[in-house]
Amino acid sequence: MNVKKEYILLALLIASSIAYLVFQQTDRIHYTLPKLKPVKSDEITKIEMARAGGVTVLTRKDNVWYISPNNWRADQTKISEMLEKLAGLTVTGLVSESKSYARYQLDDKNKVVIKAFAGAVLKQEFSLGKTAPTNAHTYIRLPGDDKVYLASGDLPRLFTAPAAELRDMLVFSIEPAEITNMEISQDGRISTFVRE
Repeated sequence: MNVKKEYILLALLIASSIAYLVFQQTDRIHYTLPKLKPVKSDEITKIEMARAGGVTVLTRKDNVWYISPNNWRADQTKISEMLEKLAGLTVTGLVSESKSYARYQLDDKNKVVIKAFAGAVLKQEFSLGKTAPTNAHTYIRLPGDDKVYLASGDLPRLFTAPAAELRDMLVFSIEPAEITNMEISQDGRISTFVRE
């Protein structure tokens, strides 16, 4: 009789251990990620990038972007990529709650505060740190939040570039269809090509 009780007790112990291992979920996330306000890239009219050394401001006038205060024309390709990143910015993970920002370059000395406006309305704001080791994510902080998060994309490549690198360096542009003749001069010889 004792042997039967021992087998029953052993079977119950094994069944409860198996049930515990099957139903225990150790990979659960015990926090919720913040949802960023959706931003449409075509509604953004101004981007501010503030760091310890100064502020770079990009403004859109008549669908052309300019770098303030010198009113330099901005490289439209780089601006388009910035707008795409701002519109698609998503928080993918929580990194730290320790308020230790220097290791993520989110301290006052290193961080870049990005603000995107639609007219006078602030549409997006976050502090930008360094790129994560994966090179596919960036460390960010949100206003009013002490936590450090991961955002998708290599954002410092775009948003930490100096104003000189954002300038449109195109000096002269002409459409090929507008060319009717062309003259090439070399060593005193002149060759002329005429479109008919």
